[in-house]
Amino acid sequence: MKTVRNTKQYVSFKEAFSGERFSCTKTKDFIKSIYGEFEKKYGGKYNGRESAIRKQLILFVNSLNNDFNKNDVDKERMMSWGKSMTGAGSYIAWRIIFYIVLKHNFYSKTLKNEMEHIKDDYIDFYHRAPSSRSLFKHTIERNKSLCHFRIVPKWYKNNPGDIEYTELEFDTDNTYIQDLIVNFYREKCRKDDCYNITPMIRHFAESLNWKEIKDIYDFDVDTLKLQCLFYREYSEYSNFIKLFYLYIDELQGERSVFNEINGLSRLYIGSQRFTDNFLEGYFFCYLNPVDEMPKCDKWIVAPNGLEEKNSITKSYELQKIDFSSIKDPILKEALKEWFWRVNGNTVLHGRQKKTRYIMDFLNYREEVRSLHLAEFVAARSNKKDIQEEILAEEVIGYKMLWESKLTPRALDQRLAPLKPFFRYLETEGLYQVEPATYRFFSYSEPKKNDSQPVPKEELQLLYKKMEEYARLSNNNKLYFIIFSLSCITRLRINTIRDLDVDCIQENGRPGLYSVRVKEKTSHGDKRNIEIDQKTYRLIKMAEDVTSQTRKEAPESLKHYLFLVHNSRHTYNVVSEDGYRKHLKKVCKEAGISNYSSRNFRDTYMTTVINEAIKNNVNPLFLKEQTGHKKITTTLNYYYEVDLKDYIEATYKVEIGAVPIRGTISSKICDFSDEDIVNDRCGVCRNKECDVEGTADCLMCEGFFTSPEFIGAFEEAINNVSQKIESATSEHDKEHLYLIKKLYVTYLSKIYEVMTDNGDQQCN
Repeated sequence: MKTVRNTKQYVSFKEAFSGERFSCTKTKDFIKSIYGEFEKKYGGKYNGRESAIRKQLILFVNSLNNDFNKNDVDKERMMSWGKSMTGAGSYIAWRIIFYIVLKHNFYSKTLKNEMEHIKDDYIDFYHRAPSSRSLFKHTIERNKSLCHFRIVPKWYKNNPGDIEYTELEFDTDNTYIQDLIVNFYREKCRKDDCYNITPMIRHFAESLNWKEIKDIYDFDVDTLKLQCLFYREYSEYSNFIKLFYLYIDELQGERSVFNEINGLSRLYIGSQRFTDNFLEGYFFCYLNPVDEMPKCDKWIVAPNGLEEKNSITKSYELQKIDFSSIKDPILKEALKEWFWRVNGNTVLHGRQKKTRYIMDFLNYREEVRSLHLAEFVAARSNKKDIQEEILAEEVIGYKMLWESKLTPRALDQRLAPLKPFFRYLETEGLYQVEPATYRFFSYSEPKKNDSQPVPKEELQLLYKKMEEYARLSNNNKLYFIIFSLSCITRLRINTIRDLDVDCIQENGRPGLYSVRVKEKTSHGDKRNIEIDQKTYRLIKMAEDVTSQTRKEAPESLKHYLFLVHNSRHTYNVVSEDGYRKHLKKVCKEAGISNYSSRNFRDTYMTTVINEAIKNNVNPLFLKEQTGHKKITTTLNYYYEVDLKDYIEATYKVEIGAVPIRGTISSKICDFSDEDIVNDRCGVCRNKECDVEGTADCLMCEGFFTSPEFIGAFEEAINNVSQKIESATSEHDKEHLYLIKKLYVTYLSKIYEVMTDNGDQQCN
């Protein structure tokens, strides 16, 4: 239906804005500018919205006196305009009027400061956001000073593309602070934080205790402490304080006061629970034993140097340690020194754990002494000078306290750090330790893997449920990828979490790849591990999932593959604890037992060993597949079979008590090609050969072999096996079988020597 133009209303609107009844020329121009602005935006539109706007503008013009001029536009007049404009179309009508007022400077001198303060912001807002609601209408109605307000864009959480503008209300008219916060808000605040920053900045100057801020260096450690204290009660603001001071640190550049000298750093400020830790007096430092040890008792320690090579410790993960609970000043300083300089090449999290166990013992010792010191003195024939001495009763009591609560292995881990610490105390002459104390630090139970592989049916159920959850969020996708990798590769959970985005390398031919990783057995160095196509696809999937996060993350963290944005402004690698909780939840929903990453590694290891035995795979290949330094680790720890049984199953021969006399060493000796004997399986060290018979060299005491000859032994065993199959007489087969047993026995002994790393004389 064609819209009928309301000519009468259009003419009356045009006549109302002709400005002829006003005596002041500037007022006429002002009125005509309002009309022109409306026509530019809404001219020719005749629906209900535009009619309502026209009506509001007509009412506004009719309310003005004939002699009205800009000197009449004071705060009171602006307030009356705002209150009188109500109903449909009032907000847009106000936007147009207020825009023209600012553009043509149509206000009295009393309003100049306030209008100049918001002029540029409002005009920019007016042109950029034509659909936004009006700003400053209610502010002016409430008679609030515009010098305390600024305009910034805001984003709606549900519609990121829908940009509007909002007023930021400050408790100060300090333009430096306002400009700083507005720039901070525009550059650093995430879109879903726009609702929370407003109440924070309403108390910003108050949080500084009204300290005058003139430049960026007026923000320092004292202002940080003031603001952390002020906002401590409002946990939702702590992230903004962290992000704001990271922004300040960035602006201060090389002269930043938020450095290690003051116990701060960007890493520390951006960490979780920073506000609480900072106010509790924790001092940030990088662990560097050659530097001076911090003098305070509360440390937030970051890894440095060798510590960063471990796959468990991440460069951004901090360790918190508080020595202030130790009452004995000598022991306190000794433990600090031991942590800082003496604790070897132990990685940072290991140092922290050991120190915590020692601290726990020292606190227990103080408690026990407060109750039984007189008895300890009496037991030593009233020897009173035991104040600076570790007593056997104290260690026995501590061990008994934990024996009923911990497994033997966990108890050993708790007691183990005490012994080297006590040795350090004695060596440095700081404390005496009773000799009997050292008898109570270990147990004899052998190390055994107590976890179990996951049954095939339950693994399939878990895989299906993890896959369902992966569709819900990117974090769940990463959990699914980690789970899958732990099931089909030898990689431990922390090795997977430590993968770099460029970890995949081509192996010379298309379609063949390896992944570069740091493993538990690599001492922090990276090594290449061959991977199949499924592993390749999973890593590429993780790369795709985290691509956007890595673009937004700090430069120092961009290299991590499994990078996530866990909380506001915090980037880090997928949390092991988060993965464990997710796995527990999924196991429960799948109706199966609660499995951990260790179970999936056991599943992989068991599968590899079963396949190796089934397909007669030699121990070297199995060692490569599992990544263990010693083949015995694989067999004894993950499978109920020893090395001898494995080799017998692989080569289909029963070794038994075969009499061999040669020497097997972990390292080769000097030899020439002329010395190599017996199908290149070893070296003859006899000057004159005095042995005759079949397989004579293997039976000679002068025969010498080592792991370098493993390939030759395997080839010799295969040759003998083929001869056995082709032999026609039982006598020949039996004779060849004995030779094969001899070769296999030597091969078994070589693998044992590789495990023991020593020489072995076989008599």
